[in-house]
Amino acid sequence: LIESNLPQTLQKASMISVIPWHDLEQYFSGSLDISPLQLIAVNANTTQSLFSTQLPDTSMAPYFPKAATLIFDRSIKPSDRHFILIKLADAETFVFRQLLIDGDQHYLKSMNPDLAAFPLRLLGEKDVIIAKMIEFRCQYDH
Repeated sequence: LIESNLPQTLQKASMISVIPWHDLEQYFSGSLDISPLQLIAVNANTTQSLFSTQLPDTSMAPYFPKAATLIFDRSIKPSDRHFILIKLADAETFVFRQLLIDGDQHYLKSMNPDLAAFPLRLLGEKDVIIAKMIEFRCQYDH
């Protein structure tokens, strides 16, 4: 196809890697070879700060089902009620949660009603916000 015949959204599409959740630590340390990874198209002029991964669990269901593709931008500072990828210092693990801000206090919230017994988690000084989610995609089995 000639590029001028493509819809405008496809003309602006760029490709980014889908980083497997279990490889996020390696990816952020720079020791993961991303060349053989799955790629997805995104509508963005620059992809330098973008990456994606798939949600490994149901901690954010029903809003974000297990295996939903999450697209993040590291260059955007998250605000109240944004969805973020964070690395928890005490558990040395990555989680996807909603950020709630009350004055100087920052909290993490799961969207899954099954986890209602676990209250909001106060963001610790050593916890690191990695990126703000800018888009998510999911496929449903037929």
